[in-house]
Amino acid sequence: MWTCTAAHKTFSLCAQGGVAAQDAAIQYRVRDRSGKIVLRYPEPMRAPRSAFSYECSANGDAEVDFSIGRIGYALVDPLRDVSFITVTKGDKELAHLRCAEGNQSLQLNDTIALMHALGVPAPH
Repeated sequence: MWTCTAAHKTFSLCAQGGVAAQDAAIQYRVRDRSGKIVLRYPEPMRAPRSAFSYECSANGDAEVDFSIGRIGYALVDPLRDVSFITVTKGDKELAHLRCAEGNQSLQLNDTIALMHALGVPAPH
């Protein structure tokens, strides 16, 4: 669904299954430079509405948010700029990773329709 190369790693948001909520799952994956998966969230894969939030704003920017423990992640896909990832703990930004390439896949009509069909909530 979405991919970003930054800091010698590949960060991806992957979908599996059908559009029926009970058949679909979304997982965030991080691969090191050798291609080995070093992080999967959630593990095991599960329905996305319980693990992620999604928002596509009126200006065309889209964002997927999730937390692993006390660490928050935001996959940001601006309509008119290069995608990036922010990692936070509380109010402190731990990392801001600018993707090596543009993306604009989180605001595609198919992605928007899939997220809504799966019941992925907007951020709180």
